[in-house]
Amino acid sequence: MKPKAIVCTINEEYASAFFFCLESAYQFDYTVSSSKIISESSDIDHLFRDLESSNILLYKCYVSKDLKKRLIVAAQVYQKNLLYVDHLICDSTSALSLQCLPYQIEHFFEFDTRFSYDKNLTHFSDAHVLITGGAGSIGSQLVKLVAQCKPQQLTIVDQNEEGLWRLKNQLGILFPNVTIQCILLDLTDFDSLDYLFSQNNFTTVFHTAAYKQLPLLQDHIYIAAKINLIATINLVKLSHNNKIKRFLYLSSDKACNPTSILGLTKRAAEIYITSFQEQNKSATIFNTVRLGNIVNSSGSVIPTFNNQLNHNLPLTITHNDSKRYYLNNKNACELIIESLFLEKNTSVLILKMGEMLSIIEVLKLLFLFRNKPFSERTIKHIGLRSGEKLIEVLHNNTAKVSKTNNPLIFAIEETQLSSDKVRMIVEQLETLCSSYNEEKILDLLKQLVPEYQ
Repeated sequence: MKPKAIVCTINEEYASAFFFCLESAYQFDYTVSSSKIISESSDIDHLFRDLESSNILLYKCYVSKDLKKRLIVAAQVYQKNLLYVDHLICDSTSALSLQCLPYQIEHFFEFDTRFSYDKNLTHFSDAHVLITGGAGSIGSQLVKLVAQCKPQQLTIVDQNEEGLWRLKNQLGILFPNVTIQCILLDLTDFDSLDYLFSQNNFTTVFHTAAYKQLPLLQDHIYIAAKINLIATINLVKLSHNNKIKRFLYLSSDKACNPTSILGLTKRAAEIYITSFQEQNKSATIFNTVRLGNIVNSSGSVIPTFNNQLNHNLPLTITHNDSKRYYLNNKNACELIIESLFLEKNTSVLILKMGEMLSIIEVLKLLFLFRNKPFSERTIKHIGLRSGEKLIEVLHNNTAKVSKTNNPLIFAIEETQLSSDKVRMIVEQLETLCSSYNEEKILDLLKQLVPEYQ
């Protein structure tokens, strides 16, 4: 089945551009006069060599990583500008408007989530949405996706004053017709948070706020417990008390068989949410999504490597065999939204992450984007740091993995303490976190998460 074709005029900036997309009808609903459907068997060199246009626009290019590499190399060889179509809208007059960005490594990891704005417009049409950590890498992308779904009201909470102010200004330009409020607030302050809930009729909560820098948190047990666990406890209690319809907590692959303070506190929060739901039979639907590495997120390895390359510094890696799952930020947020509307409560959800990549493969990819030959002579091995794993996984070997009604989202069940035991430990942690006793806090966290190593 071939895609439908309509006559479109492209805005002047890309009037001579050439479009490429994947051969798939449901992924591409229309073509333009200068377009080409590509597939794994396409002769990329021949196509690029014969093109007069200097701009190559990639739209919904959900092809294999190998084909994407061929596109990058061909663009470099034939001196073409490879551009990523971020937004493409065809209006009733068949006029095409689009926003393009230079094709970057985060676009390389993009795949088709079959995310439907039309469906989610219905979901969010009467929603009052709260997003915590909205100024962060994932939070800000999630904010923009939710805003496009036109909720009744969108409230963003963050402690990052500068980041929140910058986001507020961006949103005022991008979404002038959406009611948005940005709140500077400490989520560990229960009274302030309680007041926020009392003043707003929230229906949906996305909790993305967290401290996530693994090496730093190894030396800051108290603040990690407060931000990653106590803040979550506050939000869960208030969501239950205020009969919020849906609550989604964003966790990390570090929570699986944790070896770090980051992983320990994130797993503790997962356990608390599951236990709370079991004990209280809440009207709120609580779900947790456990993510792998988000490409180009703040403090992650790819921005670190880019900074080192820009300053001709040695590329510091822990181990050649270090492997991680990598996920495009936009894809992650699309699936987070899809996870919110699953049919029932689950303990923990994981996303289809594709194949793992070694740190060396990531480096080679960065060199490919820079059109430079890769050499291991630029590498400096620093060894695994405290709390780090050689390989991160999303669930342990004993977990029960089951399908959901979304083929890209899976539910997992992992062993944890009884709800009564969890409640008792959490009550002690809440008391301890009002003072400063890292040794006792760590001891209680270990009791709550016995798999911590």
